[in-house]
Amino acid sequence: GEKKLRILFSKKTVGMKQYGMQNQVIPLRVAQAGIMPIIYALCITLLPAAIVAMVTPGTENVISAGFVNFRTSILFYVAFAILLVGFTSFFSMIQFNPIDMANQIKQYGGYIQGIRPGKPTSQYMMNTYTNMNIADAAYLLVLCLVPMLLGLIPVLGPATYVGIVCVMIAGG
Repeated sequence: GEKKLRILFSKKTVGMKQYGMQNQVIPLRVAQAGIMPIIYALCITLLPAAIVAMVTPGTENVISAGFVNFRTSILFYVAFAILLVGFTSFFSMIQFNPIDMANQIKQYGGYIQGIRPGKPTSQYMMNTYTNMNIADAAYLLVLCLVPMLLGLIPVLGPATYVGIVCVMIAGG
C-alpha cells in the first residue's frame, strides 16, 4: 500500500503568458524497507550462536550450550523484535528526507493542501511516514514471529508454518 500526497503548484503570470506546473503526487510506500530489516536482524541475533558453535563444537559447557540453543530462548525473540523494528525504521529513514523534500516543494511554489509550506510540510510528511513505518514494522513482526513461534511446537511440521507465511503474504 501507499499514501499519495498531492502537491499543488501555483501558476505564475508573466506578461501575456501563464506559467504553471501540473499538480504532482508523492507516493509514500508502506513497505519501503522491504525484507532487508528481516535479514539484518536475523543475522545479528544468530551471529553469537554461530560463532560459539564454531569455536567450541560438541562441548558440554553450559554457557556454550546456551549460546548454541539461543534460538529457543525467549531472549532471542525479544532481541529479534527490537532489532527488526530498529532496522525497519533505519532503512526507511535513509531513503526519505522530509526536510529536503519540503524545501524543494516550497522552492518551486508548491504546497500540500491545508498545510503551510516549509517546516509544517516537513513535519506533516515526517508524521505520516512514521505512522506508515510503524505499520510496516508491525507487519514484519507478525510475518516473522508467528512462524518462528509455531516452529517451537513439536507437533507442527515445517509445511504448516510455511503455509501460514504464504497466507499472510497473500493477505497483506
